[in-house]
Amino acid sequence: MIYFALLSIILLIVVDLFFRISESSIESSSKNSVVIEGEYVLNRLSYDIHRFDSTSGDILLAPLDAGDTTPWLVMNIGGINYTYTSGSISTGEPSIVFGDLGVVSDRLTSNSVVDSDLTFTHIGNPGGKPTIKINFTLESTTPSRDGSFESKDFESVFSIR
Repeated sequence: MIYFALLSIILLIVVDLFFRISESSIESSSKNSVVIEGEYVLNRLSYDIHRFDSTSGDILLAPLDAGDTTPWLVMNIGGINYTYTSGSISTGEPSIVFGDLGVVSDRLTSNSVVDSDLTFTHIGNPGGKPTIKINFTLESTTPSRDGSFESKDFESVFSIR
């Protein structure tokens, strides 16, 4: 009888430990997905912005003038329009999307996050190269242990050569 009681106590402790570890893992993955996806979006934007070369005829279409802020970024690079904006694809959840001439060809965020407040600001100085400031917020769709959703603001500035 004593062995049965000890075995029950040990089993109860192991099961409780297992549940605590799995809850921590879910919360950790929710935080990581927000950071990982935000960094991916910034890296993709950086790639296209750094490919932009005004000396070879590339054109910044939106935001057009210094000081303008828009919810989309449109660049013509090598004769192809590259558009970044916030949109909804199939799930209805807002996500950052990338496309050519208004046709969504690539979703940059997954179903595990939703975006909000995506803005592109054209920063410039007289006679200087245009600079683009990017702001957006990503929020996890998986709640943490306390029921809240992980949210992170991203801001970066890229200069066009």
